[in-house]
Amino acid sequence: MTVKASPALATAWAQFQDLPFPDHADGDQLEDWLFDLLESDGFYAGLATTALAGGQPTFPVPDDDITDLINGLNGVVVEGDHDRRLREYCMRYVIALAEVKAALILRSDRDEQTGVARNGCQ
Repeated sequence: MTVKASPALATAWAQFQDLPFPDHADGDQLEDWLFDLLESDGFYAGLATTALAGGQPTFPVPDDDITDLINGLNGVVVEGDHDRRLREYCMRYVIALAEVKAALILRSDRDEQTGVARNGCQ
């Protein structure tokens, strides 16, 4: 699949960039979850910046990686005010990342030269 930049991607990316990566957690569960987030964060940041710069990255996009992140975060048991606030922030962050992912336009079914979908639809 290839990715094409769109105004929606530019907007989602700009909003995502306004959110700093979450702080370190006090608890092990949330800290482990942050490592999973870090992997997805880097993956989608690379795709978005490449597409926004006019590149056409080829990639396999996981179907439920963001859902897995959300479910994993919902399952994290936190103690203490810092980690409670951090978990809330992490949910905002991962939702913003999901918006970046959703804004990536997949063009695997389009003819590269005409831009017309193989089924004739635009």
